[in-house]
Amino acid sequence: VQPKIVLAQRDGRWHRVAGGYPSTHIIKPSLTAHPTVIGDEEYGWRLARALGLADYRVELTAFAELPALVIERFDRGAGGERLHQEDFNQALGAAGDVKYQEVGGAVTLRRIAETVRRRCPRPELIQLARQVVLCCAIGNLDMHAKNLGLMHLPDQTTLLAPAYDMVPMAQHRNADGRLTLTVD
Repeated sequence: VQPKIVLAQRDGRWHRVAGGYPSTHIIKPSLTAHPTVIGDEEYGWRLARALGLADYRVELTAFAELPALVIERFDRGAGGERLHQEDFNQALGAAGDVKYQEVGGAVTLRRIAETVRRRCPRPELIQLARQVVLCCAIGNLDMHAKNLGLMHLPDQTTLLAPAYDMVPMAQHRNADGRLTLTVD
């Protein structure tokens, strides 16, 4: 839906990544069809950060005069090494568009919450609930199983991934107002 490019920032300069070199940032350029989306996402991230649901950096900038959202990778360690992030499509054995509850019904918030309860320390279930409340409050209609995930840390701890792709969308002209995962 939204084009992205991964880049590595080293010594204040941007570099393309190749040959398995780990990226440090995800860049989302402005969309002609939806020019407010990157600003909307930056706003959603600021709310998530203020609520303690995200601790990575995000900024609006431009590349060759093209507005873009620059998102620091939260799945990297202090030395730039990859950390294992598993989205809930993977965790629940779903594939492709099954990330939406309406497609097959295999992915639900109930199953996601049960997985968090089984695999993570108790405070992570509360963090999941807080992420769901934020999504509902800001009209993030695209909270699907690939936009929620788990972090598998080197010390064998499993935590809920920070909030990401928190995009207020309910106000968009073509939005149908329906969440991709049912809340009840």
